[in-house]
Amino acid sequence: MRKALIIVLTFIMTLLNAPSMLGKEHTIIVMRHGEADHNISDRYNTNSEHPAYSPSYLTDNGKEQVKSSARAINNLLDKEVRIALFASPLPRTVQTAEIVAGELRMTQQAITTDSRLIETNVGNREGLPHAQFDDKDPWFPDDPIAFGGETTEQITARLQAFYDETLAGSDTDVFIIVTHGSPALLFAHLIQPNVAHSRLATAGFSVFVIKDD
Repeated sequence: MRKALIIVLTFIMTLLNAPSMLGKEHTIIVMRHGEADHNISDRYNTNSEHPAYSPSYLTDNGKEQVKSSARAINNLLDKEVRIALFASPLPRTVQTAEIVAGELRMTQQAITTDSRLIETNVGNREGLPHAQFDDKDPWFPDDPIAFGGETTEQITARLQAFYDETLAGSDTDVFIIVTHGSPALLFAHLIQPNVAHSRLATAGFSVFVIKDD
């Protein structure tokens, strides 16, 4: 990742009336999907190819969360910026990206799905409630390989590959990345290491304004 001065702004859907301030530099907006069915049931929902998987869609509340965040993003952006919108291929992130695209007056065809942005694969825990396990953090267990899950290093590697192949060197002004809680957190660490980042709430987003040296 190229050397840069990074300014980080984290928003919790409260900036609807903020003045336009982004788009002057290379900007990455990392967004978590809105509240979805599995968030209510508190179950793992990560891998569409697993037999225990069932699609999780945005709740009505989740849709409203995303609309509020999308409006905040729209108010922050200069109107002439070039925007690229990427999303994890799971239903809840695609729905989130579609709402964002609508609020930004982008076409649905402008959304690019990328499997490297997908949720942490939890292996044989798919579909099971978080409370069934005694990990200190249900998304960062001590030994995910033991149940066929994905390690932090593996997630970081795919996010790094996404950045290197898609974002680095692009002349796009603003990248909006719609992903999941754990990948969003790890992506923030990837962009700005050695800084304490917090897990985003549903439909929360972080903004990284990158200025070349």
